[in-house]
Amino acid sequence: MYPAGRDDVRVRWLTLPNRLRIRVAECGPAEGRVVLLLHGWGGCIYMHRFMMPALAKAGYRAVAIDLPGHGLSDKPRAASSYRCEAMVATLELVLDALALSSITIVGQSLSGRLALELATRGSGRVRALALIGPVGLGFVRKVRLARFATPRFTIPFAQYFVTRGLVKRLLVEAYSSVDRVQDEEVEEYWAPSQFRGYARAMRALLHEFDWKVLGPDRLAAIAVPTVVIIGGADRLVSKVQSRSSMLPHAQVVVIAEGGHNVNETHPDATHTALLALLARTS
Repeated sequence: MYPAGRDDVRVRWLTLPNRLRIRVAECGPAEGRVVLLLHGWGGCIYMHRFMMPALAKAGYRAVAIDLPGHGLSDKPRAASSYRCEAMVATLELVLDALALSSITIVGQSLSGRLALELATRGSGRVRALALIGPVGLGFVRKVRLARFATPRFTIPFAQYFVTRGLVKRLLVEAYSSVDRVQDEEVEEYWAPSQFRGYARAMRALLHEFDWKVLGPDRLAAIAVPTVVIIGGADRLVSKVQSRSSMLPHAQVVVIAEGGHNVNETHPDATHTALLALLARTS
């Protein structure tokens, strides 16, 4: 599993005051300006395999984590652990443990909502935001269908449903292209799904997390510079571009052929937009 075999990515685990053990990966100079990379639903630090070295090359310290329930981080059984407020509280504990007081957050999909929530806290920690196909700003199209397909009685059997075939179908949706999904990517996304508790956690997120958009007043209160990066062919989150105008300091970048995971399918264009934001807020 990524980043096995790479000597430019450092991995460690944090044990937080809430007893969760979280995997952290870092790349780039220790004294560099920190960019916190947060993946979407079902992802892990592998999602940032292109972004981490690009940021390090530009002199930034890239810090990526596996969110609770994902990757090699702990997967708490309590469904309440996957509510938005609980996930944000865990992120704040991570920032405390890493002694991070001034960060730019890259939030993809579900983590876009988490990034927006952190930016509304007014702690001064969030210096800028890069939101990629963000939940909380756009409308999520298939949550109701996913909830309907995962009733409570499926919990004991959920782990048996996560096959390589299912992972590939989900990646085709996320990439908006069957041709872009390679065997290596299927394996990297499938591998962490085989750990006990993963499928339960993904179902809990579908049912417990708040996937709704933030209201205009809350978005208007986010005062930090923001770039919103959208795949023009995104099949999963809609109306992000029109709602981005509610953020007072947002620039929108549309990558026409990109899907929901545009940071993976079109990394160069995504990195250009992110580095431009970092340069503006240096």
